Amino acid sequence: MKNIALTGASGVVGTRLREYFKTANFHIFGGDLRDSQAVRKFCRETAACDAFIHLAALVPKQAVDSDPVEALDINVRGTLNVLEGLRQLGADAPWMFFPSSSHVYASSEQPLKEDSLLAPFTLYGLTKLQGEQWCQAYARDFKLKICIGRIFSFSDPLQPRLYFIPAMIHLIQRAEPSAKIEIPGVGGKRDFITVSQICRTVELLFSKQHEGVINIGSGVGIKLIDIVKNIAALLGRNDLTIAGKGDAPNSHIAETSRLENLGGGLKSELNTLLLAMTKNALE
Repeated sequence: MKNIALTGASGVVGTRLREYFKTANFHIFGGDLRDSQAVRKFCRETAACDAFIHLAALVPKQAVDSDPVEALDINVRGTLNVLEGLRQLGADAPWMFFPSSSHVYASSEQPLKEDSLLAPFTLYGLTKLQGEQWCQAYARDFKLKICIGRIFSFSDPLQPRLYFIPAMIHLIQRAEPSAKIEIPGVGGKRDFITVSQICRTVELLFSKQHEGVINIGSGVGIKLIDIVKNIAALLGRNDLTIAGKGDAPNSHIAETSRLENLGGGLKSELNTLLLAMTKNALE
């Protein structure tokens, strides 16, 4: 990709993506996704780009839960504005990458395939599923080239404390000596990847001009409570007692054969990621 149209450039994935594609020429949308005229103007100005990567979204669960209307406006209406802008380019519209989420799936102890049951367990997941549905409709009816990447859990040292791993690091660092910490919702499993793995996968999907839905994950599920205990050990907090509390287990693990068939199988790098993030927190 030599020329990339990008929304959400200031987010964690957007920041890492710009670092990853060092030689690319980025055209960055700095306006409001809810402004349809501004979005359409941006699409016209970037019609010659190789790819349109639409990362902008309201993501943290707490933020979405506190204002579902704003989340709908940004994540769904904003995406629809992008799609309409690209539709008006006709056959000149670039390949588009839309990042969705494992939150669109119903919980399952078995790895989740792209055709597994869709039953969002968060409002954020609901907005992403609605965004997917608009992408699929525009791909079908207007022949847009769209790849929907369902990204499973990820973390990065740049993430704020609204996300799971940074939140757990913050909690453990500030725990009283020999405290017992009970954490709700850690009975399930998650499939964690790194942002650099996401960037490499987007590059692969572009090179293949892949269209349709594809899982982006490692296929390895790790219990959330084990992640928390690992963080405590890396932070030298072996004095703490850590236990789960309340919520029924909720598991989301990617089935990755579709990605593997494209040559993009990902290995779990969770241990390396936790080491980097805890080291960063101690500095």
